[in-house]
Amino acid sequence: MSRRTLARGGGLAAILAGIFWGFTLPLIATQATDDPVGLRYDDFNRWLTLPLALLLVTLVVLGALLGRRLPARGQLGTTLAALGAGLMLLGNLVEFWAVMLTDDYVAAIAEDRRVDEWVGSTIGWLGFLIGVFLLLVGGSLVALAAQRARALPAWVGVILTATAPALLAAAVLWASSVEATIVVAVALGLAWNALGLWMRARATGLAEAAFIATEPRV
Repeated sequence: MSRRTLARGGGLAAILAGIFWGFTLPLIATQATDDPVGLRYDDFNRWLTLPLALLLVTLVVLGALLGRRLPARGQLGTTLAALGAGLMLLGNLVEFWAVMLTDDYVAAIAEDRRVDEWVGSTIGWLGFLIGVFLLLVGGSLVALAAQRARALPAWVGVILTATAPALLAAAVLWASSVEATIVVAVALGLAWNALGLWMRARATGLAEAAFIATEPRV
């Protein structure tokens, strides 16, 4: 697969992720502010699976595009960021999809109620939190290394660094304020739309200078 095709595909993944961030996070907030949470809470969190998968795809593509243009710490950062996104996705799958295999899920559907708390909820949430931490560390390493190697615009590094805390903030805020969650979701969505458009522009050569062929610095 050519680098141009990779950039186009990764850019499309980032744009779609941004769109889904923009409306999925506020939808979860509409259910999370109740105590106990609303009946659609788990359903809306399953919608979050797609943008998490698209996040992983985008990070893997960025890592492939940057390649050896990054120094060793930057390459480590791309690995950690992708691993973090993968753990966040896995945590979502464990907490909100694996529960559908339990007997309690069938009973809850029949009785029109939420599934009772189960061990997968704790495991999935912990996996998500570990993923957020790895994404933050990895994104920061990539941003710093790419800036030093002149491999990415500074604003792209800011997006990579801010994504993890933004998602964590949304997860914390949606239990208390729908409005605050909307602000975070819209900002995150617009940022990822910009990232995706930039990547696709790179594929057509409009942003060729953004990937300057430099020797990796150590």
